[in-house]
This record gives sequence, structure tokens and C-alpha cells, in this order.
Amino acid sequence: MRHSDDKGFSLTELLIVVGLIGVIAAIAVVSISGLSGSIKYKNTAWGISSQLRLAKQMAVTDNREERVEFGIAAGQYRLTEGNLPAGSTVWTQVKPWTAIDQGVAWATGAACNGNADVNIKFNPNGTADAGTICVQDSVGAVKYTVEISSTSGRVTID
Repeated sequence: MRHSDDKGFSLTELLIVVGLIGVIAAIAVVSISGLSGSIKYKNTAWGISSQLRLAKQMAVTDNREERVEFGIAAGQYRLTEGNLPAGSTVWTQVKPWTAIDQGVAWATGAACNGNADVNIKFNPNGTADAGTICVQDSVGAVKYTVEISSTSGRVTID
């Protein structure tokens, strides 16, 4: 029983507040750990699309073929530049190999089941080789798809 001149909190009240803070903190940690897992898939998809968009921009600007090479088994991709506006025979590295995040898998093709290396080439007129790169988790569930349109060279993430 409290009197009007008592000040402060009882031990019971303090323990209840500390317990509630602990429960809220535990929920926040679980939410943040799940979020960090999904961030690596999003970062991979954005990194791939960024490299593809840069290749398109460079092809139009430099009037030369540009391509992004995907080493699916090695888990890496890079940007290379052709020596001609069409039918390039020599490809020079523009950006070094970039590895995808650990724990991220990927595949190619509309069905997201291809495992062969792929080169997506962009032409000076803005067109490109059509393609699909699927960003997956370690068990093969598709998290994002990066698609390249052949007629416009447009790169989209779904």
C-alpha cells in the first residue's frame, strides 16, 4: 500500500518494465536478423541490374558493344567492352569480376533452372540480348529476377 509521501517505484514494477523491454528487444532482434537475410538478395539483384544498365549506357555513349559476363558456377560477373559497334572479336575488361554475396545462389533462364555461363550483350542502338538472371536462396527459392528486354535493352527487377 502506498502513502502519498512515497516516491519511486516498487521492485515489482521495475521488474515488469525490465521484462517488457526484454521481450520487445527480443522481437526486434528476430525482425532485424530476418531483414538482413533479405538484404543480401536485394543487394545482389541491384548490383547485377546496375552493371547491366551501365553496360547499356556505355554501349550507346561509346558506340561499341558492351557485355556483362556471368560466371554462374563461379558466382561472379563483370563488364567487358567490345572493339566494334557490331560483331566484336576482342573483349576488354572494363570492371573486374564482382562476386555475389555468400549464401546467395543464382540461375539463368525464364524457368530459373539454367546453370551455364551467360553473356548479355548491349548494342550501340540500345538493343540487347534478352535474358533472365534469377537471384535465389541456398535452397533454390527465387527471391528476385533480373530481366533484360531484347528490343529496348531495358533492365527490370521483379
